[in-house]
Amino acid sequence: MPFNDLTKLFTEYSNKWVALTDDKQVIAAGETLSQVIKIALQKGYNNPLTARIPDPNTEYVL
Repeated sequence: MPFNDLTKLFTEYSNKWVALTDDKQVIAAGETLSQVIKIALQKGYNNPLTARIPDPNTEYVL
């Protein structure tokens, strides 16, 4: 399995929902999960991988 550099996602889609193909290509992006799923379904992707891309400038404390 080749390495996929996903850093582009953090800069281009910060604070957005994205739908991805199995090889990590962006199918759709939007403000809400339902919006992204709707777009992906319209494009013919029945089970896309979805994720909320966090803001890379936000600090998290665990």
